[in-house]
Amino acid sequence: MAPLPGLSVVCLVFAMAATALSCGSQEAPAPQSAAPTPTPRQLIEQCSREMTALDTVRFELVHEGDGSSQLFPGMVLTRVVGEVDMPDRFAVSAEAMSLFPRSFIGLDVAVSGDRALMTDFLNPAEWNTLPVESLPFDFANLGGTLSDIILSMEDPREVGEETVDGVPSRHIRGTAGSAALAALIPAAVEGYVLTMELWIGKERALLRQVRIEGQILSTDQPDLVRVLTIRDFDQPVNITLPQT
Repeated sequence: MAPLPGLSVVCLVFAMAATALSCGSQEAPAPQSAAPTPTPRQLIEQCSREMTALDTVRFELVHEGDGSSQLFPGMVLTRVVGEVDMPDRFAVSAEAMSLFPRSFIGLDVAVSGDRALMTDFLNPAEWNTLPVESLPFDFANLGGTLSDIILSMEDPREVGEETVDGVPSRHIRGTAGSAALAALIPAAVEGYVLTMELWIGKERALLRQVRIEGQILSTDQPDLVRVLTIRDFDQPVNITLPQT
């Protein structure tokens, strides 16, 4: 029997309608929700892991205003810049001032493992060997040291967002005990409460800056402010001990 005229057309129309109905009944995919913003404590924990995993950094440590801290008896420190090859190598240049007579002094220090050398106070071209434990600071494993320091922060709270070295960062404020700084500043004493501020990158939770207000050394002024800025994460550094 020959097909009825127009039957194929009718079937095609019904097929197209069914297909359209089937496609239209499918639900559109739900939009993906953004990841929740970490709390200040969670952000500090993320930052701790990032800092511990680092191999190299460069840094600058300054005192706000006219502040300074004791470097050696009769000598105060105003600024330090340096680079670190973790876990046990660093080189720094320090700006210091002798108190009697009052004069500015530049010092260079290089450390590798259990060897430490420092330029002579009077003759910068001469390097002297000294015990590592006699140094007034220890930047050797700076990433791990800072990780421990920030984890000691109590009552962390976010106070805003700012830019450090061109990097958008979350600004966290809290407190810490002065003894928490002992790995960085070996002569740190117990019993003082510090105001600590952290600037942690938003995109990658690296510690960009730390501001510490309060007394760490027994000789510090109560309102002394130290600011440590960290940069050049995992960039090449060249630390060589001079020949003596």
